[in-house]
Amino acid sequence: MGALLFGCTLLTPAAHAADEYVDSDARVAARALAAQGSEAFEQRDFQRALGLFERASAIIAAPTITLMEARTLVELGRLVEALEKYGSTQRMLAVDPTNEAFKQAAEAAQRETEPLLQRIPTLRVHVQGASANDKLEIQIDDKKVLPSLAAVDQPSDPGLHHVLVRTADGRGATRDVSLAERAHEDVEITLAPVAIAPATPAPPPPPERRPASESNTANTLGWALVISGGTFTGVGLLTGVLALNDKATLDEACKPGCPLGKDGTLQSYRRERSLSYLGFALGAAALAGGTYLVLTHPSRHVGLAIGPGSIAMAGSFR
Repeated sequence: MGALLFGCTLLTPAAHAADEYVDSDARVAARALAAQGSEAFEQRDFQRALGLFERASAIIAAPTITLMEARTLVELGRLVEALEKYGSTQRMLAVDPTNEAFKQAAEAAQRETEPLLQRIPTLRVHVQGASANDKLEIQIDDKKVLPSLAAVDQPSDPGLHHVLVRTADGRGATRDVSLAERAHEDVEITLAPVAIAPATPAPPPPPERRPASESNTANTLGWALVISGGTFTGVGLLTGVLALNDKATLDEACKPGCPLGKDGTLQSYRRERSLSYLGFALGAAALAGGTYLVLTHPSRHVGLAIGPGSIAMAGSFR
């Protein structure tokens, strides 16, 4: 009830005597708003009370209203703003030092300021990992703080606060801290080290290029082996066919032994069979070696001509 009575001192003639030129309707409106605000304060509807006091103060600047604004802000936990309003209340006494209501409001503001100062917590920000050349930006609840003052006590309201630190080169860090009344917290924020670009690896050495003459010689030899392999394979095939024919003749005549007239056929069979085996073996070896050399030492223009009874190679070996 005391707050209601004190807030309503605006209704007295002395309360508005300091401003003789204020419109009477405006004074009536300010008085009504101040009275409603005081009533809401007594009912502990502090958010509504603050809105009413602010509207009244916008019409008539009086320390009696500003004092109630400060008290309402204290109840809402906005202690830093309340401290500013208490200061405004004391400075407003200069408007009309003889006004008793103003004097009482200023005295009440002075009495309530000291205990409020003891309740207000403070925050100090210490940045680690920054060099002397780093240009820092520090914010507490989106409000910028000079880096030179960040480590000095920053009055803050009780509750949760968000601290952000960042540098011009894009590094940054954040920290959330909860402050209780009368607390004095030190917040340490460590910036990440400056990223060092990885060294560019040296390009791989170019592949070793064989001399053209070496490549061409190997390619030519490869094709020669391929042709030779084909020739040997052909010889093996031909002698193999002849050996099979002789074997068929011998199989018919030699039952069980071979007659004397078949000695020549038997020797021919054995010779042709040996030549066939040798032809296939030499052909396979030559084809394998030649194919390897051709594939590993390619030439741009090579042609292979196979005709009746002949195999020819033509091309430009460069």
